[in-house]
Amino acid sequence: MPPATLVIVDQDRIAAVAMESSGGLFDYLLADCEPSMLRAKVSFMLRMQRQQQLYFTSLAELDRVNQHHQQLLDATADGILGIDKNGVIRFANVAAGDLLHCDSEELLGRQYQTLTQADWSTLAVQSASENAAGSDRFASTTGEREFFRKDGQSFPVACRPGAVSGDAAVTSVLLFEDISARKQAEAVLRRRAEQDPLTGLANRAAFQDFLGGALARARRSDKQIGLLYLDLDGFKQVNDELGHQIGDQLLTGIAKRLEKAVRGGDLVARVGGDEFVVVLDDVAGESGCRAAARTIARALNVPHRLSNTPIKCSSSIGIATFPQDGLDEESLIAASDQAMYEQKQSRYCQVA
Repeated sequence: MPPATLVIVDQDRIAAVAMESSGGLFDYLLADCEPSMLRAKVSFMLRMQRQQQLYFTSLAELDRVNQHHQQLLDATADGILGIDKNGVIRFANVAAGDLLHCDSEELLGRQYQTLTQADWSTLAVQSASENAAGSDRFASTTGEREFFRKDGQSFPVACRPGAVSGDAAVTSVLLFEDISARKQAEAVLRRRAEQDPLTGLANRAAFQDFLGGALARARRSDKQIGLLYLDLDGFKQVNDELGHQIGDQLLTGIAKRLEKAVRGGDLVARVGGDEFVVVLDDVAGESGCRAAARTIARALNVPHRLSNTPIKCSSSIGIATFPQDGLDEESLIAASDQAMYEQKQSRYCQVA
């Protein structure tokens, strides 16, 4: 803080002394002034110096607090956006820039809603004096949504908005975090819950969900659905004679052939040790089901070569159609299972 200065001067030196003032509290008195005036001037300048000292101390404390708050904002891993009543970003912390792969200052003056557009970095910014169309456009943005980084790459975020009082420039704050890792973990868990670990096909639970959805669509649009129930012939013998490792390789190879033999919108699932099902969505009745079953039978009849050993493993296939053989999941599964059992008992026909 600059010192306080009181100068006693002669009348002819007043102009020169005034020019020498270099900041801080500064005043002067004539050399022949009354002592009472000198005491009053000194007392006044001491009071002013104390007030000035308090002022500079307060400024330093305010600056320290602001720096501390800024450090806290910059230290958090969440992106923080300060938004005005028109939805324009007026503040962005370092993490916001890091998450969006840009400098945080590049976000200032942009509509926060443009972060959901791949080309947001090419859009014009608005100065603090400009008014965007509409008012209070921030509203509520709670929940999950998709933001785009500066390079156009999208990523999922979880948003938590809040209101700000006492600041005319910033009326709302938006916290957002990158939840890509969480989404990936959820996808892995979902696959584990819906996927057969050996073959990668849908498991029984996923099959039942898919069949239920297919039946609902068929009822609304008056379409037909086919269900093929497959049981491998002679698989137990392969397992017993060649071992479970070869048996697992055989199941994996059969799963790949089944997926290639059906249409893209159909579902192949493994529902038991050597049992598979195929849901034919929007099929041309029983004739369409039989055509699909013949394609599958031809694919499975080609011998597999495992450990330099050719292995042939055909399948018994039972067919059921909606609405002819059943109106719900249970009745269709039971009908296709029964048809497969009857076909396997006959032992001379590949398809029943």
